[in-house]
Amino acid sequence: AAAHLPPLDSINVWPYLIGKQLVSPRRVLELGSGTGVAGMAAAARGAKSTLLTDAYGAELLARNITRNYLGETTTAMPLEWGFRLIALR
Repeated sequence: AAAHLPPLDSINVWPYLIGKQLVSPRRVLELGSGTGVAGMAAAARGAKSTLLTDAYGAELLARNITRNYLGETTTAMPLEWGFRLIALR
């Protein structure tokens, strides 16, 4: 059965996560994150740090990070293709 996601305003990823820590202790960079579900799943599964990027969706990503209590290890920033990424924690 297909999972039914809420409208793309803000997403709580916890109901969609099942399993043990699979990512620890890696650092994750998600390019073109959209709502950030994949990157937040990595963060929730133990990534050391996660950077979510999207050309125009950084505000939505920041809200989703906050809503899912991932602010200690997860950051969002705008990133358009062709621009240099200075540093990843």
